[in-house]
Amino acid sequence: MDINNTKDIWEELIEKAKAEYRPEEVSPFISAHHVACAIEAEDGEIFTGFCIEGCSGVMNLCAERVAALNMYTSSGQTVVKRLVTFRDMPPYGEGSGMPCGACREFLLQLSERNADTEILVDFDSRETVTLGETMPDWWGWERYNSLKKVQLVAAEKKDLTKVLSMQVEAFAGLLAKYRDYKTSPANERYADILRRFNQDGATYYFITAGEKKVGVIRVVAPQGEEGKKRISPLFILPAYRNKGYAQAAIKAAEQLYGENHWQLSTILQEDANCYLYEKAGYQQTGTKVINDKMTLVFYEKD
Repeated sequence: MDINNTKDIWEELIEKAKAEYRPEEVSPFISAHHVACAIEAEDGEIFTGFCIEGCSGVMNLCAERVAALNMYTSSGQTVVKRLVTFRDMPPYGEGSGMPCGACREFLLQLSERNADTEILVDFDSRETVTLGETMPDWWGWERYNSLKKVQLVAAEKKDLTKVLSMQVEAFAGLLAKYRDYKTSPANERYADILRRFNQDGATYYFITAGEKKVGVIRVVAPQGEEGKKRISPLFILPAYRNKGYAQAAIKAAEQLYGENHWQLSTILQEDANCYLYEKAGYQQTGTKVINDKMTLVFYEKD
């Protein structure tokens, strides 16, 4: 490691962490500030945190996790470039600057790129170790790697029944919540999907991860350079939700058709959906009230 290139940033991180070190008893049950941490985010901004501990161990939060949470809540960033922990003095080796196992786990779950996070082991020598080096054979790589295997496989008309059954399974909860779809028999929904197959520039894709079909995305790509591509619908089967497949499918579609000029819509009341699209770079362009329970929100990405 080139000390000359990193000395200033390590000193700055130590100073920021030291400022948070002021051990106190918050109450007869809670203590805080016995350990402090400073992290450098991907954009160079520095965030700090301090430990807070209660009589019940499950309530404890280490300084490293608090700093990372401050980074995320303040900026939305998930990548930590450098990390320093301060316990009454800068790290001096012998494990004095190392995050606990729970903090290492949290940082890796926050972003796979945090495997490259530099952790200061010894301040005087500027010795560091990467987070990945402290977590060999981590269990979570399997899930990260599965997202890299996500592909879009074009569905054919013979796959209509499969598409329909997946759509019914995926949307059952939402439809029961916002609309009475009991009045829309399966043959009508089948006919609607068949009609969509015949639209110009529209293609249904199975979202696959290895051998698994985890969802469906439909892309409408009008002819002409000015036409905006549209995603409608996008759904992930319940068993595979909250694992990153929807975002991976959006990226795959953008890579397949080109990143610019996209449109989509979702239900405004479904915060998780709105967050997903906004995180992917989509911006709200308008809304439409469907009924007293549901409002559609429209997004575009240029």
